[in-house]
Amino acid sequence: QDNFNEDCKESEMKAYITGEVENPGVYCFNEGDRLEDLIILAGGFTNCASFDEMNLALLLEDEMMIRVPSIEELGRSNDDSSLINSSEKINLNLATKEELMTLPGIGEKKAEAIISFREEMSFKKIDEILNVPGIGPCIFKNIEELIEIK
Repeated sequence: QDNFNEDCKESEMKAYITGEVENPGVYCFNEGDRLEDLIILAGGFTNCASFDEMNLALLLEDEMMIRVPSIEELGRSNDDSSLINSSEKINLNLATKEELMTLPGIGEKKAEAIISFREEMSFKKIDEILNVPGIGPCIFKNIEELIEIK
């Protein structure tokens, strides 16, 4: 991981990436490189990364610091403005895309994936949501108290 620092040429620029990437640290990059390139250098996202709001096409600049947030962090920060009434759970078999998108860590693509999954076979237990592409243990942990099957 630290080999990137020693291999930097004077003309190369450096950026620091931290948070939910496999190997946080300082990495060298060339002019024209994008955030996606830096994430690849850092070993990719962890399973708990929330990258829906990140612009992976962002042009990198020297001395940049990028922090990849976790799903859990975004879930906490959204709690105050959440549309979910804590007494009403989201039914995975009936919820609209918009209702699913009120869950922490569930954006448009994941909501569509949940709907596609349930069209093939309806959910019988809430933990079956782990079979939906893009939904891992971190997301499940944050939404399990907010979802139900009826």
